[in-house]
Amino acid sequence: MILSVGVSAEPLAHSVRFLVERYPRLAVGFLATPESRATGEAVSACQGLDPALVRVETVPDDPSNTRQVMASATRLLGWLRDLGLPTGRIAVNPTGGRKWMSAALSLFASYHGLLQVYVDVDYGASGPMPETMELVRLGDLLEQSQLLRLDAVQKLFNAGLFLNAALLAQKIAGQGETGSLVASALRELALYLHDWDQLRYIEKEPDFEPVRTAVRGALVPLGPEWRAFADRLDALQAVIAELHGCNRDPGAKRLFLLDLVANARRRFVADHYGDSLLRLMRLAEELAAVHLAEHGIDVVDYRAAPEREELPESVRKQLADRLSGRWSPLQFRERIAILHKLQHPFGKCAYRRLPKGFRDVWDLRNRSALVHGYKWVDPAIVGQALDWFVHYVEDLTGRSVSELDVPEMPSLGLVLA
Repeated sequence: MILSVGVSAEPLAHSVRFLVERYPRLAVGFLATPESRATGEAVSACQGLDPALVRVETVPDDPSNTRQVMASATRLLGWLRDLGLPTGRIAVNPTGGRKWMSAALSLFASYHGLLQVYVDVDYGASGPMPETMELVRLGDLLEQSQLLRLDAVQKLFNAGLFLNAALLAQKIAGQGETGSLVASALRELALYLHDWDQLRYIEKEPDFEPVRTAVRGALVPLGPEWRAFADRLDALQAVIAELHGCNRDPGAKRLFLLDLVANARRRFVADHYGDSLLRLMRLAEELAAVHLAEHGIDVVDYRAAPEREELPESVRKQLADRLSGRWSPLQFRERIAILHKLQHPFGKCAYRRLPKGFRDVWDLRNRSALVHGYKWVDPAIVGQALDWFVHYVEDLTGRSVSELDVPEMPSLGLVLA
């Protein structure tokens, strides 16, 4: 037991007597100010505590110096553990000392996951009535604060920062019972969406069933808005499952293109303009590959293309020259140049300014910080380019980018409070 000590000896003596009667080998670490140290020593002596199982730590009577309380409590905790006591057998009574000491000690106990208790007693005309004494458990401050921290998970999630939301939810789930079931469900969901956001479905089909089970079991009971949230997640998962099945389809209407532009839009909304720009350029590369496939040109294996008479001579020569050197997939500039020679509209768009083309974003990417230059990304240009690509891909696929919108998570802390 770690016990804060006040100047008055009587309440402390009753508490220690109550504990000794139930735990004969009671080990007590007293946390006292210089004025109350003698009280702790006197009580331990008169209650017959084994001197080997008693330790007193003194802290300055300075409300601004809670650091000393933490340091002394840490030493007492280490001493109790050295006696062979596991965390589950160590309790803290923070109620006896000065208010600022009690607050610091309670926070210390919460951080280390220690049981917090105090001895409650009714007082009669002649003082405390021993028959009314009982050990009362105090609430864990950090455990209760998890409810407030769940609001932070919601904010991270709604900002599209799924990995950050998952990591915070994992911490909450591991630090107490309050909200842990909800936090575990949020972690499952956020990790699933993070994997999707990182395009990991290209290699492995995502398993949504653990997420569905967790969401339906822990979140839907919170209210009708959560049921609607879960239903929208199910709809999104259906599209993600479809993505895994079609992302390697070389056809012009593959859903993969829609997901790439939705991915760029999520980054833009989260104010990550550089990330959004890079995803738009990756989308442009994929679109060029799709359009070349319409002419039977594979951007990776184009060995047979120079022999195809239906292709313009200039295209066949470019590909033949490319094959005469060291082989590698066609780069973006080469793809665009070939499409332009084929008089494909997308090839022409690459050379036009916004809003009729995307030359601006191509230039911005090439001059952006840490790519080929030190110029920071202009959000206005990225926003215009994003609109251009959204409309282009929606027209190409006949589907809406809104299919890949993540539903906004309802409030958590207020629901659970």
